[in-house]
Amino acid sequence: MILQNKLLPTLDDFLSRQAYIQGLGLHFETYFKKYAQPNIPGPPNPQFDFILGTNLIISDLTGETDNGWIINFSTGKFYGLSHYNRKWKEDQLLIDVISFLVAQSYESLETFIKNILIKYLELYDNGFNKCGLQQIETPEETIKKLKTKNNQEYIELISKISGDFKTALTVNNRNLNLINWFEHFSSVRHAITHRARRCENSDFGKLKKGEISQFKKFFPYKTIDKTKRYYFSTSNLDYIIKVSSEFGYTIFKYISIDLNYNWKVYEKMK
Repeated sequence: MILQNKLLPTLDDFLSRQAYIQGLGLHFETYFKKYAQPNIPGPPNPQFDFILGTNLIISDLTGETDNGWIINFSTGKFYGLSHYNRKWKEDQLLIDVISFLVAQSYESLETFIKNILIKYLELYDNGFNKCGLQQIETPEETIKKLKTKNNQEYIELISKISGDFKTALTVNNRNLNLINWFEHFSSVRHAITHRARRCENSDFGKLKKGEISQFKKFFPYKTIDKTKRYYFSTSNLDYIIKVSSEFGYTIFKYISIDLNYNWKVYEKMK
């Protein structure tokens, strides 16, 4: 007998988050290009070419005060938007926002993988044994304390749960090696978050030449001023979110099969 799928809320949360990230990308691009950019007037005075700006002001947390009042000082680090640099700055801003959304898509996928593994261990009495884990702590504590590089150990755990999932990692309708794709996605997320989108050779690790070309459709990069950086558009974001969601659904599918749950949860599948 096929049982009611208790993993479905975990999948729904993940896909709702992915859809929200996708919508933010489209919303921001549409608003930016159709409404924000055209509506900024030219300078009222040609000698005053300034729209907005910020100056980073800080204080010395352990320094002297002025009778208890904190003494602030300028770091000399500022952001300025003028009519002269507006187009370039706003193009860069759109790239930065889409890049942050790409990173959020990865974070959403990673969170989903952890959550569905936790749920599996909670639902299946023999789950710890099947995954080769010692049942010392709660499922949540066990999964969150796993030491794994680029989250590969999570994928290995799911492969222990389902041999068919292990096959699907390399044999699928996208013709993707999903293990390498996920690992590269993790490296790209790190580059976005910690290196201002700058590519490094380590991002490509053990990828084959064909995979580097294949993955560039998801994670494109350019070399400008001798520095290689990732540059994303909303079409890249859409593609990443689609395959991230398909990867998440594949995980849901094969864990559901192992638990004897119905995995055909969408109308066209029934």
